[in-house]
Amino acid sequence: MEDGTSVEGEVSNDRTVEIAADEASSKISELKERITDLEDENGTIIRENKEYKQKIEELKSSVRDLSAENVNLKMQVNKVLSENKASQVVVSRAAELETEVSRLQHDLAAATSDLKVI
Repeated sequence: MEDGTSVEGEVSNDRTVEIAADEASSKISELKERITDLEDENGTIIRENKEYKQKIEELKSSVRDLSAENVNLKMQVNKVLSENKASQVVVSRAAELETEVSRLQHDLAAATSDLKVI
């Protein structure tokens, strides 16, 4: 007994067609599973991408804030340096005046001493 049948002179084997259909069905199932896995992976990557973009925006904002703070700190440093220079000028002038006061006191003492002698 033969499993094959003749259709317009060609021999067809039902069992071969059945095996091929099972293999195709199995392959389709595998491909559908692969598509599902890839879609899940794509969704995960899209979520991660959104998280990275959000983190980048937060970091950019932080950089802007830090840059503004840096400018502010530089201005404060320049102000302090300017005040320091002004203080140095005052200290230098005070030293000059103390020297002059000391000299004038010496001159006064000498003049007073000369007046007592006369």
